[in-house]
Amino acid sequence: MAGLRIAVCDDEAIERFRLRRLLEKAGQQDPAFADCRVLEYSSGRELLAGYFRGSFDLVFLDICMTDVDGIEVTRKIREVDPRVPIVFLTGSSEFAMNA
Repeated sequence: MAGLRIAVCDDEAIERFRLRRLLEKAGQQDPAFADCRVLEYSSGRELLAGYFRGSFDLVFLDICMTDVDGIEVTRKIREVDPRVPIVFLTGSSEFAMNA
């Protein structure tokens, strides 16, 4: 069985690094994450550029980014991939309600 394909989209490199480390730790504890493939994107535009239905099994998406916010990126993803689970990332309670 092929591993999960996971997109991590955040405009802050340190946040992408932290999430990747958490996913690696999960892989050590849970076989479902053992062979996961994590692709990192530094902007919503970058993620959307090559996105197509079935591109990912899971998307981690920062809400507040400098180019296109995560809510708008989600709308565009849903046009081509209505079923992929999206986990919003934010450090701001202001944006949490929109998620």
